[in-house]
Amino acid sequence: MIRAYQSLQYNWFPRGQQRKIKTYGKHEGAKLFGTLDYATGKVFYQESESYDAKVFEHFLKSLLTEYPTGQIVVVLDNERIHKAASIEHFLQDEPDRSLPLDAGLCGS
Repeated sequence: MIRAYQSLQYNWFPRGQQRKIKTYGKHEGAKLFGTLDYATGKVFYQESESYDAKVFEHFLKSLLTEYPTGQIVVVLDNERIHKAASIEHFLQDEPDRSLPLDAGLCGS
């Protein structure tokens, strides 16, 4: 998810000199799924209101439609939705167009 606000995780200030940092006050963001065609540089993406396994499965189906032939390799992080049972079933139901999903390369 791409957040629309400034996120502060760690910061330090000299004792007694804490600064005030303006924030946007909203926890909004864009929920995107996207791919990069390594050979052509083409970007394919979908934006969604939610971020769950059902939406991810829809994205994978759209990806198979966008690239009807050839092998597709999808590199993922360890997000729960990437490991959902419905995704496993979807991959098993697509034996002709398997999507090798490589989870864990991004660390998380």
